[in-house]
Amino acid sequence: MLDTRKGEALLAVIDTGSFEQAASLLHLTPSAVSQRVSLLESELGAPLLIRGKPCRPTADGQRLLQYLRRSRLLEDEYLADRDSGQTQPLSVSLAVNNDTLATWLLPGLAPFLIQEAILLDITLDDQDHTGALLAQGLALAGVSSSAEAMRGCDVVALGVMRYRMLAAPAFAARWFPNGFKRDAARAAPLMVFNRKDNLQANFLLRELGLPPGSYPCHYVPSSEPYMRAIELGL
Repeated sequence: MLDTRKGEALLAVIDTGSFEQAASLLHLTPSAVSQRVSLLESELGAPLLIRGKPCRPTADGQRLLQYLRRSRLLEDEYLADRDSGQTQPLSVSLAVNNDTLATWLLPGLAPFLIQEAILLDITLDDQDHTGALLAQGLALAGVSSSAEAMRGCDVVALGVMRYRMLAAPAFAARWFPNGFKRDAARAAPLMVFNRKDNLQANFLLRELGLPPGSYPCHYVPSSEPYMRAIELGL
């Protein structure tokens, strides 16, 4: 059986990104945290951490993190049932994309979270990459564009999120006076969330045969400013 204290030390290092911050969280010295993680690695016979800035899990560490997070969740559920709410609320780590967080996620979850006294720990990433956070043991659940289940996880279809092409009237008049055509699309600046966001690039490649890098792009990695930039005609 795994030593709980060593497992908590590993979780703290991954969640905070460093031994120093993990030590502060656990009220230990950095050397004590490092010793617990090193002992756990020795017992399991495999390196669990890539020691950098921030610290990241190895492949073996990812598998262990999945186990540790699920074990912690089960323990919290048991204690909450036994003590009738006298313990700390459960905290569930979710990996979601910005559009999901900015639109339907919180209204959809709020009644359940309030009723069950559950806390959220949200990590943001592109919808094509949130599944990797589950695979790395950095989240317990997530919203993903992939229908393929991670190992140890189930997939439930949530519905369809439709994206439409939008432009401010002045932008459309300036760049597309003769309609949305290939040459015009090559010249017009494209609004992209970040460099992981391939939604627009996939569309332009599929519909107009324009490869990534053949048109100018703005990068605005926040949902509300992103929409504001479109309204301003950037």
